Amino acid sequence: MKFEPKELFPEDYEMLKEYFLMRNAGTCENIILDTYIWKNYYNTHYMNFGKGIVWLYSNKDEVFTWTPLAKPEDLR
Repeated sequence: MKFEPKELFPEDYEMLKEYFLMRNAGTCENIILDTYIWKNYYNTHYMNFGKGIVWLYSNKDEVFTWTPLAKPEDLR
């Protein structure tokens, strides 16, 4: 399976909401509205790995944060 970063669009909200509800990370990355507000500044993309998603935040060509959103048992 090949994981491709996907750009964040408003149309993705309903699909992404499912992943946000899987776990509470206690961080701003776990608030879907913040992700949309800052998406251009942080060049936010996501990858879907079936049981969850991983947020990718980057500055130019360097990815500096990977934030997973999945059920805790699927993060192992």
